[in-house]
Amino acid sequence: MTKTAASGAESQTGVTGAITDVVYTANDGYYFPEDYSVAAVNGISVARDSYTQITVSGTPTADAAITLTAPTAKTTPDAPATASATGCTTSDNNDGKLTGVTTAMEYKKSDADSWTAGTGNDITGLVPGTYYVRVKATDTTNASGNQTLTIADYNTAAANTVSGTISALPDFSNVTTANKDAIEAARTAYNALTDDQKTYVSADTLKKLTDAEDKLVIIQVMSEVSAKTGSGMTYTGNPIQLINTPTTALPAGYTMYYAVTTENVAPTDDNLYTTSIPAKTDAGTYYVWYKVTGDDNHSNTTAANVPVTINKATVTAPTIASKVYTGQTQTADVAESTLYSVTTNDGGTNVTADGYDVVLTLKDAANYKWTDSTEAAKTLKFMITQATAPEVNAPTLNAVTYDPAKTLANLRSGEDAGKRHPARRLDVGG
Repeated sequence: MTKTAASGAESQTGVTGAITDVVYTANDGYYFPEDYSVAAVNGISVARDSYTQITVSGTPTADAAITLTAPTAKTTPDAPATASATGCTTSDNNDGKLTGVTTAMEYKKSDADSWTAGTGNDITGLVPGTYYVRVKATDTTNASGNQTLTIADYNTAAANTVSGTISALPDFSNVTTANKDAIEAARTAYNALTDDQKTYVSADTLKKLTDAEDKLVIIQVMSEVSAKTGSGMTYTGNPIQLINTPTTALPAGYTMYYAVTTENVAPTDDNLYTTSIPAKTDAGTYYVWYKVTGDDNHSNTTAANVPVTINKATVTAPTIASKVYTGQTQTADVAESTLYSVTTNDGGTNVTADGYDVVLTLKDAANYKWTDSTEAAKTLKFMITQATAPEVNAPTLNAVTYDPAKTLANLRSGEDAGKRHPARRLDVGG
């Protein structure tokens, strides 16, 4: 605190009545609180006049020495963070504004000499530049630190608005088709800028927009990777392309890579990835992994996969023809083929209800299956059927008319004797 020059001396002697009042003021950054008090000494007392002043006065009844309590240091609030600036919207560059400057605040342009109190309303008609906003000093607090705001000129403001729209987009790795409308809106806003305004959009900000656009195309390309299906996906002994080739072209700076595994586990060795469309020969289920890799100026995607199946080729088992019983050992007429071998064909002699086993084994069960979708050795039946008995023709009898004049001997001689047949019978009746 400081004693005012016009007030009484701090040490007064030979006093016969009241002392000359001694007045003190608080130094900058200090104040006398409302509960400020000092005990009176021999008729001398201290009165608090205000936050900034106290007065020592009274009529001493004896020698008096009084010790004054020091004033309290003011606190300094934090700088405000709620005010905001809007850049100029016309080429006149005179319609910038500050928003959120309350009556407890004050503002000034950075090159101004004095502060202007806030009104609680928007402060309009401002020119481009840097502005400070702070909480005003009070009797008990210092002025706060400054919140620094910039009112941009027309070109910068327009570019800043677009930059803000672009900055709100997700990063490359987080872009999905749900962001398509926002990305297209950002592109439209950027294209609407003048050439001068575009120069105020930073290269990094513009790259974020192009990266987001690239990601949308990449998502489309990756969605076109699909497993081949249908009759063309059956083992032939030749390589078969596993996936349908994407028809959409990748943006410049990106390349699609593929890898194939037999388990649903992504390859950890990047050397397994190639740019060739994957093809396999053997039947089985494969996992085609695919990812897009960017060059030094572009980002990469994580690998995805699609399962693809090459089906086993179907083998039709031969029809085993039966044979007629001959009394001899017989086997089925079945020959080994390029697809299966005859591992059992012992045959037999007799007619049986169960027949005789003929066992066929696929030579390449990994790539072939029987028509019933099994691959195990297939057992067929060879049957021996009953033979047909020889045909026996019954004799034909001629009728004989009884003639008493003819004897049995007559019947056995002459012309009748020439008509004898060992299979004929003579019936003689009266």
